[in-house]
Amino acid sequence: MIKILSPSSLRMDRVIKLEKYRQAGVHEYWIVDPEARSVEACVLDGGRYYLTGYIDEAPVNVLPGCVIDLKKVFTED
Repeated sequence: MIKILSPSSLRMDRVIKLEKYRQAGVHEYWIVDPEARSVEACVLDGGRYYLTGYIDEAPVNVLPGCVIDLKKVFTED
């Protein structure tokens, strides 16, 4: 699951949806912050989410060997 942050959705994406996804057993939940040009990956392990932040490259934990080059995602216009 990938969510793009906006100022109006911060609480919804970081608190409310995160808890709903945990309860549903979503294994990996990405929060993309376009302003910070970063990705936070929440990975479910033992019923809890563990958060890891990425700036340059982000491995997709549910797809071993798949890595997203964030420099290509967050390009300058």
